[in-house]
Amino acid sequence: MTTLIRCRPADFAANALGFLPPVAAGLLGWWYFGGTLAQSIRNLAPGGVDATVVGAPAVSAGYISCVGNSAYLNTSIAEPPEATILVGMRSMATFATSANETMPVSSYGPSGGLGFWLAKSGASVGPIGVLRAHAFVDNAGAYLQVAASVTETNLSTWKFASLTVDDGVGVNVYDQTDNLTAGATSALARKILVPPRTFRIGSSHNSTFAGGVDLAFVAIYNRVLTPTERASVYAAAKVTLARRSIVV
Repeated sequence: MTTLIRCRPADFAANALGFLPPVAAGLLGWWYFGGTLAQSIRNLAPGGVDATVVGAPAVSAGYISCVGNSAYLNTSIAEPPEATILVGMRSMATFATSANETMPVSSYGPSGGLGFWLAKSGASVGPIGVLRAHAFVDNAGAYLQVAASVTETNLSTWKFASLTVDDGVGVNVYDQTDNLTAGATSALARKILVPPRTFRIGSSHNSTFAGGVDLAFVAIYNRVLTPTERASVYAAAKVTLARRSIVV
């Protein structure tokens, strides 16, 4: 017999002994950031491996602030053929130049990768920007990028976003906060570096993108979640983040 005690207004991230995710199948990583670095690196996914710290990400009560290539978290999660990544984030960049651009969760680097990209929107200077999901497919042995983008009027506010990468189908990006979506299709199979790169949180593997990003939440799955499943993850994360005064 098991007894479950629920205390809805509380946040036990600092001393939780276990975690029941709203969607468990394919879950590789689940992080709530903030409080301390020790809390922030903890991977709550069942059987998940904690992240490691590079540099000195700044830690706030409900989030961490990362800077591409210098202050971020490393994970042990290798890029899979299919994936869903969900993130609670806001940009620290003005996007005055491409150097301000950042990749909140990414395995991107020379010869491929996948993940999120916060980028300039034409000649506009932030907080206007582009929320982009990208992955690479096999184009006659070469790496061909497939990307989907939505233009955001203000990336300096908290957003809950997700991306899906479907092998032989394409890439989709979703701003679940503002109900924006875009997709790009490709019948080509995914092309992944061998051995595959692992995901970085708050950085890519490419030195070009050195902008900053605040991160409150990240989840990584090795399959494509349905819209209902993504909504379920969003609902669960939204409740916890609200307890930390973060509205997504």
